[in-house]
Amino acid sequence: MKKWFLGLGLFVSFYVIFLLATLPINVALAWFKIPSNISLVQTSGTIWHVKIKQINIRQNRSSTIHVNNITTNLSLVSLLVLDPSIELIFGGKAVEGPQGILTVSGLSDVLSISNAKIMLPASDIAQKLNLAIDVDAFGQLTLNLDTYVIGKPLCSQIQGNLVWPKAALSAFNQTVELGTLKAKLRCEKGALTAEIDPKNNLGLSFTAYLRGQNRLSGNGFLTPGNKFPQSLKEVLPFLGRADNKGRYRLRF
Repeated sequence: MKKWFLGLGLFVSFYVIFLLATLPINVALAWFKIPSNISLVQTSGTIWHVKIKQINIRQNRSSTIHVNNITTNLSLVSLLVLDPSIELIFGGKAVEGPQGILTVSGLSDVLSISNAKIMLPASDIAQKLNLAIDVDAFGQLTLNLDTYVIGKPLCSQIQGNLVWPKAALSAFNQTVELGTLKAKLRCEKGALTAEIDPKNNLGLSFTAYLRGQNRLSGNGFLTPGNKFPQSLKEVLPFLGRADNKGRYRLRF
């Protein structure tokens, strides 16, 4: 009798897994309430393997983030150990917007991201900064995350960095190469912060804070040195007066 119940239990378990594996993702999404500022375009597949043509994330009336060509893979092993995780791959060289890969876990408890490498156009970041002068940025920023655990309001644990190789800016019809800029990421009282490595050609020391949606701020200094680009010196007066240490205050 015990063997009969065991066999029945295994049959039911595999049958449920089969139903889930073949359940269309459009049906599964109907079970969840998607935030009103997020819209999905052309979804297909099952819960194990999903394809989405585009995800639109509206930040405000004039700003929307578009993520293209998303593919997700749900790990069966993670379900068996009761810690479901999903691998996401998105973007590509032939489409606009961010591209990368990451793993999302803790879906039933505290959400976390690991093994992430995300590349996004530097111009997208520059457009969101309220700077005193019009600046355009070139190249790709790369976000590397070993671990990111979501907290209140944004961050409880993080290990990773931002790298902007071959950084370049354009201002006053001049394009200036800045070399490579790096920033270390950390959590500070729930805020996500990025602290720029001061060893750079600009003499730039700066920390940016993200405390919530559209709550981006930052402050630091620009200290022109021997490696400071000559073509940028004419921009310095627009930043105000240097202090007694030769530093120009930066803030947004």
